[in-house]
This record gives sequence, structure tokens and C-alpha cells, in this order.
Amino acid sequence: MKSNTLYTESQSFFSWWLCLILLTVSVASFSLHWHDLLRLNFVPLFQLPGFWINLVLWGLFAVLRLKTTIHQEGVEVHFFPFNFYRKRVQWSDIQSIEVRKYNPIGEFGGLD
Repeated sequence: MKSNTLYTESQSFFSWWLCLILLTVSVASFSLHWHDLLRLNFVPLFQLPGFWINLVLWGLFAVLRLKTTIHQEGVEVHFFPFNFYRKRVQWSDIQSIEVRKYNPIGEFGGLD
């Protein structure tokens, strides 16, 4: 199926606004331990659940990828790291298809 690829798109969810939110949460969770950080004493930091949660969130959003591939046989979607298999839809199973511009916030976010 890979030899006849017509189109491939890979989307990352690691955007500037997400980095800003994660950075704000990270700074807020470490704010009580600034004196330890300034003295380069990281041991109390490793004992905080917030440190490990922040580390997992940064790592998760760094590796999240949505890869869409269009082949002559159909469409293939893979959402890494959550899908362990690629979802394949044959052209015969698709009733209609169109290319259009959409407004994700206006159409799906509830804003008019």
C-alpha cells in the first residue's frame, strides 16, 4: 500500500500557545522551590508529583503526531503514540469527499 502514495500529511500538536500554557503550569508548580533551583539543588524537585506530571505532559505533546496518507486504495490515518495500528478506509467505503476550508473554533468550538 505504501508504493502508490498520492498525498501525506503529518500534524504536530506542539504549538506556541500550548508551549505557553505548559510553561505557565511548569513555572507555577515549581514556584515554591525557586530557592532550591537557584542553589542547583534539584533533589526536592524530583520528589514533587508536579515535576513528573510536567515532564510527562511535555514529552507527550512533543511526540504526538497525526499522520494522514492518501493512497490509490484509500485513506490511512495513524495517531502516534495512541494508535498501535493504522486506520485504513477503502475508497469503496467512502460515500462522498470534498476539499474545503473550515473554521475549527467556529464550527466545533461553539463560538459564532
